[in-house]
Order: sequence, then C-alpha cells, then structure tokens
Amino acid sequence: MLDTHLQSLESLRQTVSPQQFETAIKHIVAARRVLVFGLGPSSAIATYFVVQLSRFGIEATALTNTGLLFADDLQKLRRNDLVVILAYGKVYPELGALLDEKNERGAKSILLTDTLATKLRPQVDLVLQVPRGHADMLSTHTATLGLIEALLVGVAARRPGETVASLEKLNEMRRKLTGKTMKLPTKDGR
Repeated sequence: MLDTHLQSLESLRQTVSPQQFETAIKHIVAARRVLVFGLGPSSAIATYFVVQLSRFGIEATALTNTGLLFADDLQKLRRNDLVVILAYGKVYPELGALLDEKNERGAKSILLTDTLATKLRPQVDLVLQVPRGHADMLSTHTATLGLIEALLVGVAARRPGETVASLEKLNEMRRKLTGKTMKLPTKDGR
C-alpha cells in the first residue's frame, strides 16, 4: 500500500507541470473567493482545503451538497470566484450544473481529475491531472492530498505577510478559547 501511495505522489511530477502549478497558484491568489467542489469521499478533501485556505486568510467555502440542496451551493457563485473542482470517474448532475452556472456567472475554474480531463477541458480554465492510486477495489486520494498540500505551500509563499498575519490571528483566537498562548513557528524563529 505504501508503494501505491508513493507511486501516486511520484506521478504528479509527470502529470502536473511547474507552469500548470504556478498558474493554479495565481488563480487561487487572484480570486475574490475560492469555492471547492467535491462529492462523496472528495467532500472531505474539499472541506479540508477550505479550512486551510481560510486559515491563510483566503475566503473559501466548500460545495459538497447533493441533490436539491446543491441548488443552495450554486447560489453562492459570483463573478471573480474561483471554483476548484475535485471530480473523478464520471460527471454527476451536480458537476454538470456547476459547470453551467460557473460559466454563466463568469467564475474561473481548476479541475483536479484522473479521468475527466479530455471530456471537461473545454469547460474549465485549468486541468491538473491527478492520478488516483488503486488497491483492489479501493481508490486512494494520496496524490490529490499531496497536490492540495503543495498548493497551500505555494499560496503561503506567494502571500507570506497575509498568511502569517492570518495564522497569528487564528492563534490569538485559540489563546482566548484555551487561555494558553499558542506560538506560530516562523522561519526566523520568532
């Protein structure tokens, strides 16, 4: 299983070019707000990405509802938003509706996928090919998590002042809740 995870992570070097990675970082940093779409197991990954972006001071929200509740998610879309789409295997009705609404409202999009790149490329601004690992009947999301972690580091490096200030404010709020001082480790050791 560890070999499967390592192969998934290593494959990112071939499937996501440095230029694509840099473009993704630019889109995230330039967005008024980042909305992350994911259904099923991808919903947990979408929520994780949103939590981390929010900690960095970036307005973000997860789009993880299904069925009629997804209409509530679609109403959140605005011009100058960036939609990060985690989609694997097939185009669910929610994804089709999201793509239509995103295009109608003038939002940008990044698609993280393993099999839908060819089918959806015309409808999104950037495709990041993220192969999933497979072990028997289980698909693993190690590469997706690895790419998201790399994107987070890239975003923090692009806007270090804002990121550190937001994390310091988060730690101050944590201190108020716990009564204990929490230190944010920084490069210079402050």
